[in-house]
This record gives sequence, structure tokens and C-alpha cells, in this order.
Amino acid sequence: MNSTTLVPLRFIAESLNQTVPFNDEKKTIAITTPHPRAAEIRIDNLLTASSMGFTYNFFVERPNVNVISMASDHHNLIYILERNAASEMSFIFRVYNEVTGEMKVMYSGFDQSFNFDYTDPKFGEQHFNASVLSPRKLVYDFKLDKLYLMATSSFSIV
Repeated sequence: MNSTTLVPLRFIAESLNQTVPFNDEKKTIAITTPHPRAAEIRIDNLLTASSMGFTYNFFVERPNVNVISMASDHHNLIYILERNAASEMSFIFRVYNEVTGEMKVMYSGFDQSFNFDYTDPKFGEQHFNASVLSPRKLVYDFKLDKLYLMATSSFSIV
């Protein structure tokens, strides 16, 4: 309309789980995030750390100190990146299903499947060994429905 694209604001806002009440008296709308009432908030499937598969030496480590990062998706899964006490470069990647209460270890460190070859303009063909990666953060992209693991590397070209 008049070289302007009109967007159905209510549809977009409600697709993002927002409420869109219309005030007929003032002829305005207010887009808000609904908050649960206190009576609707519950804690289900409350488990101890050990029953979820987390282990630690009480005299050496403190509980939850080894959790590096967490992310959740819209499939009721929580992804947990945990530092393996054995090494800075080693990690455990767990997936917790909120619906079933099931916890699975998906990876325990990088294996050779994470290695790759690449071409460096300056040095030519190179091989990257994932054992030099140090996991730092989990990031879930809701639009792409993908989970990414961010890591730093101690790798340097001499």
C-alpha cells in the first residue's frame, strides 16, 4: 500500500508467544509476554545431580562447577556442556529430555570425526585436529533448529 509493505502484526506477535490485546477505547494494542500465575508454576521430575548422571568428588570439586554451558530447544531438550575433570580440553556433552526425565551422554570429548582438512592461502593444505579445541559455549538457533558448540583453540601455526 503506497509503496509500503504491511505486516500482520498480531499474527507475527502471537507466533512468538506474545499476547496482543486491543484497547478499543484508546484504539491501541499492547504486545506483551504472558507470565504464568504462581499457581501454574510447578517443579516436576526433581532429581539429584547423581541420579542425572553427574558425578564429582566432594572433597576436590564443588557441585555444578564443571558445567560450562547449557541451552534448550523447543523439543523439550536441555543440552549440557560439562568440563571433564581430567582435562581443560576434555568435555562431556549431555542431553536431558524434560518430558521423559531421561539423560544421555552424547559425546565424551572430541573424536577423530571432528577433525578436518582445509586450505590456508598462505600455508596450503592443512589438517585440523579437534583435540586442540576447548569447548566454551552451547548456542541453539531456534530459526534453524540447530545446536552449535562454540570452542576456542590452542592451535597455532609456527
